[in-house]
Amino acid sequence: MPGPALHGFGLQLPPTRKDSQPIMTNELLITGIPRSGTSYLCSILNQVRDTVVINEPEEVLRLLANSSGIPLSDYYRFIRQRIIEGKPVTNKIVDGRFIEDTNDIDIRTPYVPCVDTPDFLLGTKNTLVYLNTLERILEHMPEAILVACVRHPHDTIASWQRVTFPHIRHAAPAFLLNHVDGERRRKLERILATAELAQRHAMLWHYLAGLVNRHSGRLIVVRYEDMVADPTGTLERIYATASIPLTLQQPLEPSTPRRHEDAFDAGTLAAIAEHCADSARLLGYDL
Repeated sequence: MPGPALHGFGLQLPPTRKDSQPIMTNELLITGIPRSGTSYLCSILNQVRDTVVINEPEEVLRLLANSSGIPLSDYYRFIRQRIIEGKPVTNKIVDGRFIEDTNDIDIRTPYVPCVDTPDFLLGTKNTLVYLNTLERILEHMPEAILVACVRHPHDTIASWQRVTFPHIRHAAPAFLLNHVDGERRRKLERILATAELAQRHAMLWHYLAGLVNRHSGRLIVVRYEDMVADPTGTLERIYATASIPLTLQQPLEPSTPRRHEDAFDAGTLAAIAEHCADSARLLGYDL
């Protein structure tokens, strides 16, 4: 007998198993501040045996909206079952390779992940929505591995100034108002109402860093600079909390993080210093 459909998503869930524990012991969520290496992390995780990480699944935007009554855990159960049955899922892939930087290319392609065990590590990534709804996610996925990527505010904001995504380039993620309420909604409304772009960028970085700092006791916080310099070490931190072993299918090459502290005028530097200094310090960054 088929399980209930995820209403409004065209997804059919398998029935809940009542005779034994569901196969959901390995669940991973990746979030963080945009342009801090989250897509790169998805790419290297997908090079690990029995690991599937979906980069920005479109369904989660609706699942985590204020009006949704469907928990994210239902989506995970649905996707896990599809993969076990050898059915395709959609991910950010081009020419058979996982996309490391979605600013360079941002397309979704159906593919069939290869896993050897139904207990594979299943992850998804979303920066802004996941970071703003962590409490709601944890309510239904209390054992999930949560990773948050961060980066020095100078380099993050320099990247924001160059990206093609308008909600990042203009520091205007108005769609987040569909996912938050209370004080977070008021803070976002203040950011959106700020006229000067340099101020908006700095205020948004500080707001997002504050969410990471607030939940740091529950998160694996990954600094971009550390991750690119030692990608294998970053994976070791993540798999230390997973029940499947870290088995790389090929070695990972370290690289040198790019710095952009000379990319700003005096006004932008002043805005970053004004808004970001305290939250950056808690993440290990000095301005």
